[in-house]
Amino acid sequence: MGGVVVGPKVSTDILHQSGLEAIVCTRCLGVNALSVVRALGRLGVVVHVVSADLHRNLASYSRYCATKISLDAFSSAVFSKQIRRVVDQCAVPPLLYIDNDLMLHYFLESKVLREQVVFPGSIEIVRKLLDKKYQVMSAIEAGLDVPHSWFPESWSDISKLENPSGGRLIAKKRFPVESGRDGFKVLAADNGEQLCRELMNTQFHPSELFVQEYIPCRDDDVHFALSYQPLHTDEPAIVTGTKLIQSGSGDGGIMILGQASHNKTVRGLTERYIKQLGYWGYFGIEFKYDRETKKYFFIEVNTRPERCNALARVAGVDLDCISYFDATGNPEVVKAVGNIARPCVWLDGKKILETLRRQRKGRDFMHYIKSLPRKKEWAVWARDDMKPFWRSLCQPKG
Repeated sequence: MGGVVVGPKVSTDILHQSGLEAIVCTRCLGVNALSVVRALGRLGVVVHVVSADLHRNLASYSRYCATKISLDAFSSAVFSKQIRRVVDQCAVPPLLYIDNDLMLHYFLESKVLREQVVFPGSIEIVRKLLDKKYQVMSAIEAGLDVPHSWFPESWSDISKLENPSGGRLIAKKRFPVESGRDGFKVLAADNGEQLCRELMNTQFHPSELFVQEYIPCRDDDVHFALSYQPLHTDEPAIVTGTKLIQSGSGDGGIMILGQASHNKTVRGLTERYIKQLGYWGYFGIEFKYDRETKKYFFIEVNTRPERCNALARVAGVDLDCISYFDATGNPEVVKAVGNIARPCVWLDGKKILETLRRQRKGRDFMHYIKSLPRKKEWAVWARDDMKPFWRSLCQPKG
């Protein structure tokens, strides 16, 4: 697996020369953000955490979090105000990381904020990709296989839908939504009429939704690529992998155990899509492998730091550090590397234990963990940064 890695020994002088600090914006538990805070903090970068749920956000408890700022209300005005508050304390415009779609929307809509920070990504393309319709259409233009998709304007449009393959239909939100309207991640139904009845009980208008044919698959048929396309080099940094266990199922599942795996097809599709978009920045993409047609179907793309970016790091490709050095304009520290040297996994131990308990296999937890490849990266646990782990044990389920 080709990729990019930042050499830790050559990074120190550049860090001191750049003086570039980082702001990490997050909400809820902040597992995505925790990975970024640790990656940059271990390099010696000063990292500030801005959170909408500071009391429960794990990133804010990291030893690598220099300052923590709370959002008293989750709104565009409060978000902009608190970011500017941090910016005013920085000697140079800081690098801004955002791990929440709604926060990303707030940032993209603020011309003032965009002029005050360094954002690791193609702003106009990121804005377009927040619309799932643009994701679907651009994926088709790139030659990717995409499930049959519909973008309704009325309830009648939804009730008339039928899956051409005769299977189920699923509905998702088309855009980031305001806090308090989260409602659901995915709804599934046997036909358009049933799906329409389910959706009418939500807070969403048909134009805020999109519908796709459901492609049934096992958890390990879901493949992904974690990547970062540097602005200052041509080759993207890509690590491909497979979901082994999800919480939930199908398109609504969140990975709790994943393994880095060399997949030339997924890598090629990812490179093709990035090139089609003319994009640079974070790029997480997900595919479903259909065993019947032997096709990889595009599911979605994410332009934020991923929950499991730490898997790429343990595989030898540190995407968060690459983004930092790319922002400093120092392409000489971005170096090409070969394939993954050893098998490695990323896991959310707490979620895995909960899953095994539901299956009445809780006593097998340690045996199961030991059966995995020796090289592991945990979602929260880290030997050099234990406080977020202890804090996570106090978090309520969900």
